[in-house]
Amino acid sequence: MAPEPDADERTEAYSLSSGLIAVGFEPVGRWFEAYLRRKQHATSVSLRSSGDNFDNLDDDIDDEDDSELSEDDKAFLISLDSNEWKKQDHYRVLGIADRFSTTEDEIKKAYRKKVLLHHPDKKGHRKKQFDVPGLNHHEYFTCITKAYEILSNSSTRRAYDSIDPNFNDDVPTTLKGDFFEVFKPVFERNARWSVKSPVPSLGDLKSSEEHVNQFYMFWYDFESWREYSYLDDEDKDTAESREERRWMEKQNRRKRQARKKEELARIRLLVETSYTNDPRIRNFAEERKLRKLQEKKAKEEALREKERLRLEAEEAERKMKEKADLESKEKAAKEKKEREKSKKTVAKERKTIRQIVKDNNYFVDSEENLVEELEKLERTLDTLSLESLQLMRSLWENRSIDELKNEYQKHVSFMESQIKEAEEKLKLDNSRQNPSQEKISSQSGSKVWSEDEMQLLVKATVLFPPGTASRWQVIANYINEHAVQSQNRTAKQVIGKAKSLQKMDPCLKEDVNKRAFEKLRKETSEKLAVQPVGGVSLRDDESTEDSQAWTSEEQKLLEQALKTFPASTPERWDKIAEAVATRSKKECIKRCKELVERVKAKKSAQAMAAKMNQK
Repeated sequence: MAPEPDADERTEAYSLSSGLIAVGFEPVGRWFEAYLRRKQHATSVSLRSSGDNFDNLDDDIDDEDDSELSEDDKAFLISLDSNEWKKQDHYRVLGIADRFSTTEDEIKKAYRKKVLLHHPDKKGHRKKQFDVPGLNHHEYFTCITKAYEILSNSSTRRAYDSIDPNFNDDVPTTLKGDFFEVFKPVFERNARWSVKSPVPSLGDLKSSEEHVNQFYMFWYDFESWREYSYLDDEDKDTAESREERRWMEKQNRRKRQARKKEELARIRLLVETSYTNDPRIRNFAEERKLRKLQEKKAKEEALREKERLRLEAEEAERKMKEKADLESKEKAAKEKKEREKSKKTVAKERKTIRQIVKDNNYFVDSEENLVEELEKLERTLDTLSLESLQLMRSLWENRSIDELKNEYQKHVSFMESQIKEAEEKLKLDNSRQNPSQEKISSQSGSKVWSEDEMQLLVKATVLFPPGTASRWQVIANYINEHAVQSQNRTAKQVIGKAKSLQKMDPCLKEDVNKRAFEKLRKETSEKLAVQPVGGVSLRDDESTEDSQAWTSEEQKLLEQALKTFPASTPERWDKIAEAVATRSKKECIKRCKELVERVKAKKSAQAMAAKMNQK
């Protein structure tokens, strides 16, 4: 059953064969069927296996393309070397054109066709167009077998596909032509290596920014399944020992990692070049820039609008404030005018009543104590209200002299009773002094303080405030100098009396302070009546006008106005009165003179104290 040798082949015998033994067999079963097939097709048993189905063998051969092989294909077949099977194109050997998407069944079908055409046992049945001169069919059949062995196994096929010689690894480094025409085929070509699927497409000029960002994010994080075990230089199956096998594996792994690194660098170069030349990236950047400019412009517009509203609100608030200030100023001016009018009315009424009382000899029969009656008159006028003054004037106008006398004497009696009660309270308070104060008084050899001395003490504590050098000695000198009957008060006695006054009944203390300041006011008024101020002399009736105490706010306004309008300013006191809205011109002049007198008294007392210290 051995085939006949070819013309260039010879048969050699290496040993003698045993004699043939006739064996009887029954022509039935699958082995008999296989024998008949071999005999019918003139093929050897090496082509057959129990699992292969060759029922349509002739049909497969007839289905082969009858066109002759090209010169390039003939040169490729002649160049095949079974010893260099790693360098051959296995897909081309099997005649497979669609390399990447070919299925296992298609590979198996292509292999079977090649075997039926190029098996050495099929030499007599081979068509002439496949009979290539110079082709070693045994060598070619070995290459076919090796190609099928590589491609039929998924792992070895994947290793071979990773270094597919027909794959174009070129990456465009510059843009020549349309961007999408240049880079789209490159990305589609390299998408076959992606581990993740589906692979996003490059898109077109109308693609959204989200799509473009997702595309480049995918390729910047690209994971390739490409591996290079097919190109291993060392065959670990040929290792003679375990150490040599490990060394081979280490060498192969190092070269695979180097090739993998080069592949990642190639993909990164492709992505970066595409991103740099992508016109959509520039368009998106310009759109973002334009959008930022619009947002900035809108923000600036909003700020301007906010500023405008703020200015309008400030202007409205300013106008409201000006209106409120104007109303307040008008109200203050009106109140000031009413007060001045009221003061003038009171002064006029007082002057009238004063003159009436003087004309009627103070409503007394004797003329011995006219000075005392004059003092009573002034004290009574200071306590009378406008209504009481008008009542007394009306009685005078109605010629009700007796009623007027009774009304006047009633007010005098009330005034004297008030003074008497205050004196009694003062004496009672002095009698209730604590033992420590009595001890201080007895040790200092103090005598009873007169009303004049107490008034001077109150006045001096105001003229010489805390902080004055040798304050208590200065106050003592001031009392000794100005007292009607000098007691030669010492600083120790003055301190003791000041402490006792601080613990007095508030009503008594207020009465003492009132009398002290009343005395100061009278003294100042007398001096102002004699000395003209700013070319304007104060009349008697003006000097006795009721003067309310100046507040700290009014004092500050007066001091500021005196600094703002110096003596050379025309109509100086009119402007100062305008600055102090609650005071008249006369009151400002009077207050200024009082302050001058206080400063002079303070300086003189300090000078006297300095002289005594020198002595």
